[in-house]
Amino acid sequence: TELQDRGELAQGEDAGALTFQTNDGKREFAPGDRIVFLENNRDLGVKNGMLATVDHVEPGRIIATLDGRGDSVSVPMGDYQAIDHGYATTIHKNQGATVDRSYVMASGMMDRHLTYVAMTRHRDGVQLYAAQDEFTNAGRLVEHGAAPYEHDPQKSDSYFVTLENDKGEQRTLWGVGLERAMKEAAPEIGEKIGLQHEGSTP
Repeated sequence: TELQDRGELAQGEDAGALTFQTNDGKREFAPGDRIVFLENNRDLGVKNGMLATVDHVEPGRIIATLDGRGDSVSVPMGDYQAIDHGYATTIHKNQGATVDRSYVMASGMMDRHLTYVAMTRHRDGVQLYAAQDEFTNAGRLVEHGAAPYEHDPQKSDSYFVTLENDKGEQRTLWGVGLERAMKEAAPEIGEKIGLQHEGSTP
């Protein structure tokens, strides 16, 4: 990093770090690093997705404290290499976990079940991050109904929904399932909604 290049932050062995072979290649671990276990191991008492904080590293061994239980585990890296940095994990790996704070990188691929899991892991706070282009199918409802596809009188009727983003830009979506979805949700004009586009019929 830039701080390490300027000599303001120790690196490698000067920082207490050692390099270990893992299932995913060589990784450097140091005290304080967050790690994730990627396979169940009854002897170690770890399960796939468990998180821990590194307490100590020595040649061939990582000693860490498991989240939640607080147990110390000594990992013989010659025998168990299903380990990686655990600063970020998938939503699936966090099912059942409880953390003080969580940071969620949202995407348009998240359904209501994944969103529920992601947004309920925290005790004290959660921050949600997303790229704007991931959610182009969300905005304030301007209009919806049946009309010739793309409002072209030469085309057959399809269902449309017009949304407006915070910049005032409007986007019209067309799709087979929109009519049913809008009837079920029954949103009011002006309400903020999000849509998952699954197809269109000209």
